[in-house]
Amino acid sequence: MSGCDWFIVGCRLFGVWVAYTALTYITAYLDVRLGYTEEIGRSSQPGGLLIHGFGHLLLALYLLLGTRHLARLCYEDDEPPKTERGSSGLPTERDLA
Repeated sequence: MSGCDWFIVGCRLFGVWVAYTALTYITAYLDVRLGYTEEIGRSSQPGGLLIHGFGHLLLALYLLLGTRHLARLCYEDDEPPKTERGSSGLPTERDLA
């Protein structure tokens, strides 16, 4: 596996962790709204938990589904340029012009 492949695997694993964090925020919000936890202090406005949860969820979705895009941004210069060669391995006529 290349370095780019390992980068993709790492980002996706990090995306799973961020998704778990998002679910904990959303669960805490539901916990307060359903009345299982008493609203005290800053938790008297649990909407902030929901905002954090959805923010983490968006980041998790990007890390899980858009990792190839992120890898292309980070590993853009690492791939050798592709040139068209004939079947004999010699440059084509267009390359000689």
